[in-house]
Amino acid sequence: MVTAISPRPKRHNLAFIVNSSIDKPDAKARQLIRSHVMRDKNRRKPPADASKLKSWINEESSQTSVALSDLYFPLPVHIGSGMPLTQLACDMPPYALDLVYKFFTVLLQQMYPIELCLSFDLQHSVWIQYLALDPLYCHSLLWTTQTYFDWLNGSGVSPIQIQHAHQTLVGLRERLTLDAELATSDATIVVVVSLIMMNAFVGDYKSARKHVRGLHKMVEMRGGVRAFGGNTQIQLKMCRADLAMAIFTNRKPLFFSDGICWEPYIAKNTSRKTLPPHMAALDSNLLHIWADLREFTRSANLAFQTGQKIDCVLFQEILVSVQYRLLLLDVSAGSLDEVVLVGMLAFATNIFLQMQGLGMRFDNLSARLRGCVSGLQGLGDDATAELKLWLLFVAWMPGGASKQNSWIGAELKKTLGILALTKWEVVRDRLKRYLWIDVLHDKGGKDAFKNATENLLQTLRSSEIDI
Repeated sequence: MVTAISPRPKRHNLAFIVNSSIDKPDAKARQLIRSHVMRDKNRRKPPADASKLKSWINEESSQTSVALSDLYFPLPVHIGSGMPLTQLACDMPPYALDLVYKFFTVLLQQMYPIELCLSFDLQHSVWIQYLALDPLYCHSLLWTTQTYFDWLNGSGVSPIQIQHAHQTLVGLRERLTLDAELATSDATIVVVVSLIMMNAFVGDYKSARKHVRGLHKMVEMRGGVRAFGGNTQIQLKMCRADLAMAIFTNRKPLFFSDGICWEPYIAKNTSRKTLPPHMAALDSNLLHIWADLREFTRSANLAFQTGQKIDCVLFQEILVSVQYRLLLLDVSAGSLDEVVLVGMLAFATNIFLQMQGLGMRFDNLSARLRGCVSGLQGLGDDATAELKLWLLFVAWMPGGASKQNSWIGAELKKTLGILALTKWEVVRDRLKRYLWIDVLHDKGGKDAFKNATENLLQTLRSSEIDI
């Protein structure tokens, strides 16, 4: 089982930047900001612990605790129902403080399937710490959060959203053009990542793609993704943005494009005997990715059954490794390799990039998945039909019974009929031969089965009478 327990973070000396007006911080404050946000560039990495699982991104022992600065520890301030925050780097009226509270109590925990992960340690999260260090980050957070709640309420673009957008973009432009040192700092990169995800969320992929190219340039100026090994939270966030845009736009990701390790990351058993028989000829690199995902799902199911949790950093490392390999692997169009690859990519995307409750639409990926399902038409053997069954359930998961998924219900009904499956328990056993996480997929899977079989049993019985 893949598990990791994070040690209790150590307390450090106190250092604050408090700006209580809309003016820029004075020279002394700016110097202190710079000294903190630039710290991670030159920090010596701690020695590797051979007992821990190696980090796929950094190719060294994974760090289970991440500190923004050895000199910084946030001062607790309570907002709302007692959420620990810190003194802020910019003045915030009550409505803005409420947005910050909602972000850290609602949005942040919607980004990951919290049933699988450890609870976030907000007190020691870099996202809390940046609020005390960087006014630009404060404004970008307010812009992102206001945009989300405006969208959720169906109110369109509000004047407050425009105000925060203006403050963020003007501040970012000034930093990129006037302050070469802060321009590529961790905090500035976090702001750019937020712009990427926010633009992608509202469907402005052109702007998001432009920001991804800018992010890639900034990261390369710092020495590449692995140069951020001392700040795992930001490292994973930038990879998340790169992967999301690659899937949204049906392009290759920008990071790791110069070469990655294709070997299994967490799987010890990569024997082809563990595959369903009809997948025995799978490409060797694809086999390694399948084995990793298979091991991840087994660990997740075991963790849930025993009341344990998978560490959030480890959880993300596994899925980052899986998605980069899937997106950078070239396979023959129309082959079984492509069918399995797209199915795995959709499965992993729904776990890693799909924010719970939002139903983000990855239209290009959905179209590829539908094409793969169509490509299996006419292959009437039970093994192929079983693979198609799993693909259909994977396709159903993000949107459920939506208009975009209307084709899935018809295909699912047809495939269940071919396999003569009329009980959910039997269907679930078939699906678990592939990739399936009980706590995440059982409810949606049962709903899909119920939707598809409302008239199936009656149809089968009528066929028996006709015979």
